[in-house]
Amino acid sequence: MLEIEQAFISDFITQDFGLPIAHENVGYDPEPGTPYVKLEIFPNAERPADLNSTNNTTGLMQFTLYYAEGNGAIPAKVKRQEIFDAFPIGRVLTYSGRRVTITGRNPFRAYPDDGWYKVIGRVSYEADVPR
Repeated sequence: MLEIEQAFISDFITQDFGLPIAHENVGYDPEPGTPYVKLEIFPNAERPADLNSTNNTTGLMQFTLYYAEGNGAIPAKVKRQEIFDAFPIGRVLTYSGRRVTITGRNPFRAYPDDGWYKVIGRVSYEADVPR
């Protein structure tokens, strides 16, 4: 399932949304007031897709946009829509032979937190994985 994470991360980097990315388990010290994005992949359990050699899994890529608090909601929500537009439902990502199909998008929530305005978006997926 690592290929699924790699598919999303490499595609997100290639899209170049103009924001620094805070990657998982990599130190990141944000510049005060400078927008950035944090990526997380949340896979669900695998389940059999056939009787022989394939399982199926679902999950989501969550991105959290960090914008300076007090500057309004629109710039962050416009960026969220820009990211959603790059991951339309039905789009297939590939990495190392693994195919990942986008199945949904959810503008999860937006809220102020410790000087940042956080805007969260979720992109759900489905993928077949070998046993």
